[in-house]
Amino acid sequence: MNSQRPHPSAAPLRVAIIGAGRRAQSYARCLAARPEAYRCVGVADLVLHAAEALARQLGCDAVAELDSLFEQCTPDAVFVTTPASVHHAISMIALERGIHTLCETPIALTVPLAREVERVAESSGTVFMVAENAQRDSIPKVWLSVAASGLLGSLSRVICHNFQAGTHATALMRSLVGAPAIRVQSLTQESPVELPSPKREHWSAGLITYANGCLGSFESCSLTPSRQLGRHKGLRMELHGSNGMLTGRSLYLSTRPQPFKLVDVTKEDGASYTEICIDGPATELWPAPFSTSTHPDAALLEILDEFSAQVHARRATSNAEREAFTPSYTIDDAIHDLSTQLALEESARQQGQPVNLPLTQCTTFEAQLHQRFADRHGVDPFDAAAASRLRFSNARPGR
Repeated sequence: MNSQRPHPSAAPLRVAIIGAGRRAQSYARCLAARPEAYRCVGVADLVLHAAEALARQLGCDAVAELDSLFEQCTPDAVFVTTPASVHHAISMIALERGIHTLCETPIALTVPLAREVERVAESSGTVFMVAENAQRDSIPKVWLSVAASGLLGSLSRVICHNFQAGTHATALMRSLVGAPAIRVQSLTQESPVELPSPKREHWSAGLITYANGCLGSFESCSLTPSRQLGRHKGLRMELHGSNGMLTGRSLYLSTRPQPFKLVDVTKEDGASYTEICIDGPATELWPAPFSTSTHPDAALLEILDEFSAQVHARRATSNAEREAFTPSYTIDDAIHDLSTQLALEESARQQGQPVNLPLTQCTTFEAQLHQRFADRHGVDPFDAAAASRLRFSNARPGR
């Protein structure tokens, strides 16, 4: 996984944030942590006072229209932190103007819309990245290192319950098993809950078959675990192999009678690692600690560093420099992980019938999403210009 920082001699990127909701606050903190790499020149949000509040933090202009952002602030790159329904449209508009774009997950509502983003990104010659962070948090990094080490032997199963909904779970599961999904089956249920006011809870469970023969078990519950236990508290993640299994901080090996605990250590150079003891004093070190990083947005900071490095590589004059940097999470990865999520939804719609991947045509579930978008907003979701003028704010008008 790339962790490259921008070259210190490179001029700071002129960046702008589109959408001034809660996620944009994380971007603002990261920009403050990298003043040598980024200069924020604008914030756009239809709720202008939200854009103004964030712009005051960053010392830049605030606007309510995308055209004003592009023409007045002239950013080199934009961060798209809007509601997911317009991710594709705003990304396409920025890319068509030759502006490098980092978009929050998911890349789009459906695979056909994601393919449109891919088409525009390729034709524009600009950098496009999706800010998927599931594999970049400290605990998943350790899991990924253990999975890649061969310590568990031949991998057979990955279990992911109540991690996060959407593409976060499908992205992490694919990364852990090291192969693309090729088939899914899923069931869903909706039921009333009181938390504290009446709501409808969405529960889903699915089986995912991967190209290397691994099986994935996926379960997600929209309300109860996070409301009753706290965010991520109901998480259950396991990785099974021919030599043992990994679950949370515990590593079980078939050749050892007792489980090993994964423990954070700090080396003499001050760097933190995760350590397991095998056969007495011998140790195995993994390149990330379980404990939370000192920076509250460490995963996003890593994404921004990678994005900036890729932009500077794209600007390089030599082909060797341009090809020297490849994003660790590509647009193909983003589309595949979205496809897996949508295939699970389509299987559930068909009452558990299997759905094969990759998706070669628009599913009925995706067609329904397109129609809902058109019915709600009065525009075709494939009309990027019209869709980008819709509500692109996560901010609350009254605040």
